[in-house]
Amino acid sequence: MAYTIKLLEGIEIKGIRLRNRISMPAMHVHFSKDGFVNDKYIEYYRKRAEGEVGLIFVGVCNVDPFFEGMGGMLQLCDDKYIDGMKKLTDVVHEYGARIILQITARYLGFKGDASLFPYEHIDGMIKSIETGARRAYRAGFDGVELIGSGGSSLSAFMSKTNPRTDEYGGSFENRMRFAERSVKAAREGISDKILSFRMHGHEFLEGGYELKEAREIAVLLEKWGVDIINITGGGHTTKVPQITHFVPPAGYAFLARNIKDVVNIPVIASNRFQDPILADMYIIKGWADMVNFARALHADPYLPRKLREGNYEDIVPCIACSQGCFDRIVEMNPILCLVNPFSGREDEIKMEKAKEPKKVVVLGGGPAGLECARIASLRGHKVILYEKEKFIGGNFLLASRIPEKEEFLRFIQWEKRQLEKSGVEIKIDTEATVEKIKMEKPDVVVVATGTKPSIPPVKGIDRKNVFLATDVLKGKVSVGENVVIIGGGATGCEVAHYIAKIDSLAPEVIHFLEHHGYLKRDEILPFWKRREVTVLEMLPRIGEGIGRSTRWNILMELRRLGVKVVTDAKVKEIKENEVIYEVNGEEKSVKTDTVLLATGVKPNSEIYEVMKKNFKEVYLIGDAKKPGDAMNAVHEGAEAGLKI
Repeated sequence: MAYTIKLLEGIEIKGIRLRNRISMPAMHVHFSKDGFVNDKYIEYYRKRAEGEVGLIFVGVCNVDPFFEGMGGMLQLCDDKYIDGMKKLTDVVHEYGARIILQITARYLGFKGDASLFPYEHIDGMIKSIETGARRAYRAGFDGVELIGSGGSSLSAFMSKTNPRTDEYGGSFENRMRFAERSVKAAREGISDKILSFRMHGHEFLEGGYELKEAREIAVLLEKWGVDIINITGGGHTTKVPQITHFVPPAGYAFLARNIKDVVNIPVIASNRFQDPILADMYIIKGWADMVNFARALHADPYLPRKLREGNYEDIVPCIACSQGCFDRIVEMNPILCLVNPFSGREDEIKMEKAKEPKKVVVLGGGPAGLECARIASLRGHKVILYEKEKFIGGNFLLASRIPEKEEFLRFIQWEKRQLEKSGVEIKIDTEATVEKIKMEKPDVVVVATGTKPSIPPVKGIDRKNVFLATDVLKGKVSVGENVVIIGGGATGCEVAHYIAKIDSLAPEVIHFLEHHGYLKRDEILPFWKRREVTVLEMLPRIGEGIGRSTRWNILMELRRLGVKVVTDAKVKEIKENEVIYEVNGEEKSVKTDTVLLATGVKPNSEIYEVMKKNFKEVYLIGDAKKPGDAMNAVHEGAEAGLKI
């Protein structure tokens, strides 16, 4: 009997049939500067509908005429916004998907609480929800969703941290009053269409509501007439990671199960669902009725179609890096995607077959080179890729060895499959020379040779106990008991994290051993080996170059693991058993047996000048052009592949 993917089965909600149980939750995308739906919005969601998602939530959208909204937020506080919204719903419906507008009356974002809403404004806020829902109805949406999570007004009122002392604060009944009135107002406006409610399954806040109260809230929502409960984790101010790579895949699925047990309406599970086969398991188990794929559909809008057609391995893997989405949202920039250079740029770039197929040689198998080779090959060019190491992937492959970044390997594996599928010839463990490249007789040469280390002029830098930090990730170096890392940027912090955890048992191994009872906790602890790790950084703070969405997670982990950090530190000399450094004019030292350099990189581009003298069409891309992050490398690779 063939395996049935429950996730692909349809579901009916409020008389509206969804073609599958895959939904895309509302995401901050920051595509609009004036609150209107524009071509970027339309083309972005066109792709997701064309890719066969069942249900799309769009938002968050402000409906309060007395609130200007936050940067990039959609508006539906006036009739003038309806026409653009109608164009969006028409496009989504044309491709067979359903679409719901997520609405809010005011939004706090990352700070503030329910006390910021004047009592005399509350009736108006509730009225704006009704009016906004009516406009959504006129714009052709299949329903509306009230956002009771994140930094919304609803979330602030419902929270146990709500400090109000009037009828909208204090007791559970009072804290739910704004939500009850909002639900009834939205129902009045949206009539017989779908009414969804997005809520925390647990606030993960000191003094916030937990599992028991979440169940009580869900029961009330069903009683008030809500048709879908859309569950997420904690809010914007929680100190518990929610969607970054520090969260295990499907790590918050239990929150949906907690609600599913007490209601009879569809429940949607969220947070860290990248793999549809994993998500399907939770549908089969009955933990949820649908699953949200936010960044997974951002990475690959055709995920549902590929799954239906049996092309699971062709799905572009979201690696939860947050570089193109979460980090850019925090900076109030339109979202992009590291693994998909077209995502967020659907209205700007298209891939077309090359008018004149050429023979292309790409030097370097890191992110830039791989993506350039893939795109050029898809466009009809004959591509040969040279990589001097035994494996492709470059620094991205090294990154996959850092704790909680193991999923980064999936992207390299995906790239390799796509290159093989499109006929790219890959020559690994092969140094590119002019003579070798001349024998290929290429029309185009692309130089994507990455970086080389930047070594500071420090006395003792050439000692035998001094290595590159990246050599630890490559397995070339065995570190001692007292490790000093010079440089506290992204590489220094992540290698410190790696070293601090390298000899510890994984939590799942500890659980396994304890479960079977053959090893007790006191017998396991000796296998948790801690090294003394010190990071010396010349700047006032460490972690420069790490995205804002993950930097705090990494620093928190370093503190938890006992890594010592010294900032404003100028290294003076490396001796056999110590490193001498200076802080604010005071000389200090730290004991060491291993010194690792994470002092930056510079372009490895010498071969570019050589190639330019020998070939007519030569491109320099990625870190070989200018060191940056992986997203920049992938995007430059794609752009070169489109240009050839």
